[in-house]
Amino acid sequence: MIADFKSRWPALFTAKEIDKKFMRISTVPLLSTFFAELDRYSPQLMEIFRCKGGLAGRKTRAVMLTISKDDYVHTRRASILKCLCAYPYKDHENLVKEYSKPFEIPPGRQIVSDCGSETYLTAEFLDFYLNPLSTTHPSYIKDTYDFVEKVRKLHVPREAMLFTMDVDSLYTNIHTGEGIQAIQNNLQQNPDKKRPDMEFLQLSEINLTRNT
Repeated sequence: MIADFKSRWPALFTAKEIDKKFMRISTVPLLSTFFAELDRYSPQLMEIFRCKGGLAGRKTRAVMLTISKDDYVHTRRASILKCLCAYPYKDHENLVKEYSKPFEIPPGRQIVSDCGSETYLTAEFLDFYLNPLSTTHPSYIKDTYDFVEKVRKLHVPREAMLFTMDVDSLYTNIHTGEGIQAIQNNLQQNPDKKRPDMEFLQLSEINLTRNT
């Protein structure tokens, strides 16, 4: 059952899969680049750990003892990563957690399927016309690859501050009236003789206000 679930689930389960995905997106090998930079800054990091005081300092020095006994590259890398956890008073034992209850479903939220309902086919009809219109916006981003290509062309000043934003429950927080008005504006900006605009707007209102 677990093997079947993993084969169907569109996720990355191994370090190799993550490395390949990162390579496709950024054209940079993730693991080799990460370890090269870790090795580059290892002397400075080790000096910081040696100078750290208090509880975190005692933890880092205890971890660093393994390097004095075995300065093999893998030992050094593992010790530095453990110290990076201990430095902000975190336990390196909890760096990676695995869900170890294969037959117990983790907590989630209920999702009610709309397939086969009265508004299902009308929603497909609306989506048939809305989906092409959604790609005409200047802010439209198709996927991760499209985003990377757009970002590469940007010139970011040194004094600029980069940040990201996320809207909590985006779709349920869109005002229905303003959403329908936005659809109407988009229909007017992109006329189509084969599209019944008046009926389209009526169906949009029905689906958005009575789909309960």
